[in-house]
Amino acid sequence: MASRDKNPRTCIVSRTEKPLEDMIRFVTDPENNVIPDLKRNLPGRGVWITATEAYIKCAIEKGLFSRAFKKPVKATPDLTDLIKQLLKSRVSGLLSMAKKAGALTKGQHKVEEQIRKGNASLIIIATNNRGDGKQKIKSLLEKHAPQTPCVEVFTSDELDSIFGGVNTVHISLDESGITEQIRSTAEKLRRFSA
Repeated sequence: MASRDKNPRTCIVSRTEKPLEDMIRFVTDPENNVIPDLKRNLPGRGVWITATEAYIKCAIEKGLFSRAFKKPVKATPDLTDLIKQLLKSRVSGLLSMAKKAGALTKGQHKVEEQIRKGNASLIIIATNNRGDGKQKIKSLLEKHAPQTPCVEVFTSDELDSIFGGVNTVHISLDESGITEQIRSTAEKLRRFSA
């Protein structure tokens, strides 16, 4: 990635500079539809918005995309749903890759053991986990690995569909190149939907 691609960008809604990981880039297709460019690699002039649903909705309602692109463009209200779907799909794909690479552990007791051993770089807990297992995992993190991020962006059913299992609730990822991509994208999804 070129050094220019690491520079902060200005949000077209707030008019403030933010780091790339806090932003979503948008481009237009040949029919002037606004397209989210999550990987930041699509051709064409891009505009940047802070990665939250509220900011995207504001840009749509106030016609800020057309102003920023300096031409009439189409940004429909379902753009926020598309972004959520794309972010979830990206995290799902990365989790599948981590599974194939042997970089993740599933199941409460196995995840607890990874935390105790200091092998957990990222914890994922199903959003619909209401049992005491969630609290136990979080307590172990506080005690053994307070710096380890814990994200909750998928339901148990969604995790089951990613891993082809049943009742997938707790996941631990070890330190690998893909773990940071998962953490960053999952955190962006969490902030976007908050």
